[in-house]
Amino acid sequence: MSKISLVVLVLCVAVSASAQCKAPCGTEIGITLMKDKPTIHITFERMGRLRPTPTRLAAADKRREMLDDQDKEGVQVVWLRLHNNSRWAINFATDSLYVGSTITPIRLCDGRGALGLRTDVAVNARYEIEAVRGYESVQTSNGGLLIRSPVDAPKVPVLNRSDMYSTSWLPAGGSVIFSVPREHLAKQLAIYVPYTYEWEVRSDEPQHRVYFRASDLPKISND
Repeated sequence: MSKISLVVLVLCVAVSASAQCKAPCGTEIGITLMKDKPTIHITFERMGRLRPTPTRLAAADKRREMLDDQDKEGVQVVWLRLHNNSRWAINFATDSLYVGSTITPIRLCDGRGALGLRTDVAVNARYEIEAVRGYESVQTSNGGLLIRSPVDAPKVPVLNRSDMYSTSWLPAGGSVIFSVPREHLAKQLAIYVPYTYEWEVRSDEPQHRVYFRASDLPKISND
C-alpha cells in the first residue's frame, strides 16, 4: 500500500461509520499524471562546474544560478532534476526566495493561492546526505555472484549552509533543476529532498523524502 493510500485510509477511519469517506483534494481521479513514472522523483541531468555564490534572499534570474559547463573554475557538480508527477503541488526548502520570472501564481486544492516555480528554473534546493551501507561482491567462475562481508558506510560530508531558508512550491507536472557537489554523491552516498504535499497543512504530518543515490548516476558519471 502506498503512503498516500495509507493516509487516505487513516482519514476514512477517522470519520463516522455512517459518513461517506472522500479522498483529500481529488485523489479519486488518480494520483500520477504520467502513469509510467513515480509520483515525486529525481533524475540525472548532466555533470558540470559551479562557482559558489553568496545566498540571496530573492533570486529572480535563473541564469545567475547556473554556469556554463566549460567554465574551468568552481566545484564539480551533478545537475539533477526534481519532478512533480503528482496531481498536487508540493513544497520543499530552498536557500533562496524566488521571485519575478522564476515563479507563476497557482491555486492550491483548498483554494489558497501560492507562487509556484516555473519548469526548468534552477534552484538551490536544500537536501540532506545519507550513507548507504553496501556489500562486497565478486563474480564466480561459473558466472554467479558471491556476496561477501558488508562494506562500512562512508563518512557523510558536512553540509555548510545557513540556518535561514525559504519554502518553494513546485506545481503539479512541474520540474526544476538543482546542483549537488560531486563529493556528495560519492560511492555509497545518497541525497534526499524532504517535501510536503499541498493538502498536508499540519506541522506533525509524516515527512516525505525523494532520494537520488550515487548508484543512480550514469556509469560514465559514476566512474
